[in-house]
Amino acid sequence: MIREKSGNKFNSVFLSLLVGLACLGPNIMADDVQGDLELAGGGEYDLDYSVMGNVYVGNIEDSADTTVNMLPGGYVRDALVVSDTGILNVFGGTCDWLVSIASDAVINVYGTNYQVDGEPVGEGVTEVYMPLNELAWVDGDGNDYSLFICSDVMVQLPGLVSDGMNQEPEVINVEVDIKPDSSDNAVNLRSKGVVPVAFVSNETFDATRIDFETVTVNGNVGLIKCRGKKQRPMVSETDVNGDGLVDLLVKLDTQMLADAGVESVCEFTATTYDGMAVRGSDSITVVGRK
Repeated sequence: MIREKSGNKFNSVFLSLLVGLACLGPNIMADDVQGDLELAGGGEYDLDYSVMGNVYVGNIEDSADTTVNMLPGGYVRDALVVSDTGILNVFGGTCDWLVSIASDAVINVYGTNYQVDGEPVGEGVTEVYMPLNELAWVDGDGNDYSLFICSDVMVQLPGLVSDGMNQEPEVINVEVDIKPDSSDNAVNLRSKGVVPVAFVSNETFDATRIDFETVTVNGNVGLIKCRGKKQRPMVSETDVNGDGLVDLLVKLDTQMLADAGVESVCEFTATTYDGMAVRGSDSITVVGRK
């Protein structure tokens, strides 16, 4: 996974509170590490032992990512804190207090039968927003787990691991219409204008559920044009095809499309506000190049 580093924000308020509560001293159990543990500086670590304190994954001063695999048998008495350079893969284990995930960190929870605060996660949902929630799941051996998670990023739900590989998450195919009012979809890449793109609703899918900030074009993000002093994204909800259903219309920056090397076929991906992955494609006719 390629990630851009953009800061070190995370939930320090909750962390400070929970670390303070940890000083009250929960029931002591057999352990392998007394006190806090920092796993940083790059590399990959398996956490399948007990830590009677906090665990810190990564460090904001690191130049390389640190990956920690939390496995069945792993136990953290206090908080498990993942910084911007941390990657946490959860296969099992227990954390008595809180898992805190920074804004540029990554968290993957492998399993099935996911529930958030006791409510089942919808079929096909591959990520959820968890500002302060309990996530429960079942591993491939039928063991139940749960963690209290406070995350600044979407919590990824890849499913079970099979033969060392993640199962491919379900993705919903949606209709995408580039330049809804045009039949040839001609795009002049020398233009400084915009290219309208509609995500089309149907009887079973409401395109306005799509989080426009997650829209990618051939793997490129951030192509929606913004305008005005407040740089408002050019996004609207409108019925583009007259079928009575409201669609999502985004306007892409033509110059950014050109810089991204867009060719005849445009592959789009996005995520809905409730974490469902969607994809679609349409073709353009390029009439100018930079």
